Amino acid sequence: MNDYEAERIRSKCGKFRILIIGRANAGKTTILQRVCNTTENPVVYVKGEEVDPSILASSSDVCRPISMP
Repeated sequence: MNDYEAERIRSKCGKFRILIIGRANAGKTTILQRVCNTTENPVVYVKGEEVDPSILASSSDVCRPISMP
C-alpha cells in the first residue's frame, strides 16, 4: 500500500479501532504510529478525560479508547 492509498483510506474512515496484543517492548505503539503515520505518542482517554498513558502498562481493558494524533 502506498502513502496515497493509506491517506485515502484514513480520510474515508475517520476513526477506527485496532486491538494489538503483545509483550512489553514488542513494538505495539510503533505499529500504531506507523498505521497512523505519526511519531507522536498516543493519547489515552478514560470517561472522556485525558490520562497518563502509563496506566496502560498493567491494564488489558479493551474498552479504554486510545487516540493517535
